[in-house]
Amino acid sequence: MKLLMLYSVIVFFVHSMAQETPSVYVQVSWDMSWKRLCNFLDFFSKQLSEQLFEKKGKFPLQIKPVRIRFMNSESHCQGNGNGEDAILDFFVSKSEKDLGSNDVHRNLTIDAYKLLYDYWKNQKMVLLDVFFIGKVNKVKLMGKEKPDIPEYMSESTKISIAVAIGLGVVFLVTATYTYMKYRKSKKPLQGVNLPSSPPLQVIRTEPHEHSLSIAPPAYDYHEGYEYNRQGWFNRKSEPQTPGAKCNGFTAPQLLDGEESSGSPML
Repeated sequence: MKLLMLYSVIVFFVHSMAQETPSVYVQVSWDMSWKRLCNFLDFFSKQLSEQLFEKKGKFPLQIKPVRIRFMNSESHCQGNGNGEDAILDFFVSKSEKDLGSNDVHRNLTIDAYKLLYDYWKNQKMVLLDVFFIGKVNKVKLMGKEKPDIPEYMSESTKISIAVAIGLGVVFLVTATYTYMKYRKSKKPLQGVNLPSSPPLQVIRTEPHEHSLSIAPPAYDYHEGYEYNRQGWFNRKSEPQTPGAKCNGFTAPQLLDGEESSGSPML
């Protein structure tokens, strides 16, 4: 009796350990019912295991399909399965023995998540198999010890961002080139000899030599007489005696036979 009770406790404990949620696992939401998915679970584990590698020794080795542990398939695949949309939970175990959720291989489980997430997000499920194209709705990493892994951008999003950045760079370069060309058209080019007006020529002239002479004004009145450069005359146009002095000047001498002309008509 005691042995039976002890056996029951051990079975219950092992069963409880097996039902415990792993520290990290993958959850895949399918666009198909459990009734249909249950027929392809072995095929899914086979295709997935062929793309997961574990490093042992010098070379990485493929893991076996048995290490893909489905957590909730038995309850949904009993009989012919149900018609609900399948949400499959699984993890990758450390060994090929069924040791329950404590046997989870953390790194390989995370690698399986990254692989499936990339295939789903970037529409590359064909790399797993053509059967799974369009069959996956969501891939999530679950568990209380799951790492914070940022969601990757899809390839189409990356291409859109790259195209937008490229167009922005082209626009910036074009605008800069246009602006620099406009600035250059408004200013003369440095280092280019532009035609200029001829230099001013200064014509130097020699000053004229003027004979300076001190002469009395054109008409100098002194004691009733007026003086003209042509001779001395009084107010009655009578010629003054040649050689006479008036106002410090001497009347010019007349040549023989030369008569003094009268005062000019003003």
